[in-house]
Amino acid sequence: MKRLTERDEFGNTDIIGVDSMDLQCNLEFDKFNKVTTALNKLAKYEDLEEKELLLELPCKPGDIVYDVVFCDDGKYHVFEMKVCNINPFGDIRKAKVWNIYLEGSCTKAYRSFYDFGKTVFLTYKEAEVKLEEMAQI
Repeated sequence: MKRLTERDEFGNTDIIGVDSMDLQCNLEFDKFNKVTTALNKLAKYEDLEEKELLLELPCKPGDIVYDVVFCDDGKYHVFEMKVCNINPFGDIRKAKVWNIYLEGSCTKAYRSFYDFGKTVFLTYKEAEVKLEEMAQI
């Protein structure tokens, strides 16, 4: 994503293409401080994103997801599962794989973020569509 902020030679954060003096002159002191705080926070997130240290998770603990599973009866079924925990596989700063621990009414499972959109879905409707695709194979 294209950066929205930049830092000057003193390390101060500015909006790219906006003169910070314009902000300073047109805002009251306390409002200018709030804008500065928000810009610094945004710049920090942009720095993390550039270093590939910012991870957008598809879900959080407590969310309900839908897991499409091949069962003993020889058919695929959709199970409603609660996300209990999300853990990196290996070193947290280098982890490319994140494990998600799921619990359902009759089963428990570990899945990866790579499974989202393939066998794990955020809505029942998405899982049903995938179930229909798998039934045709």
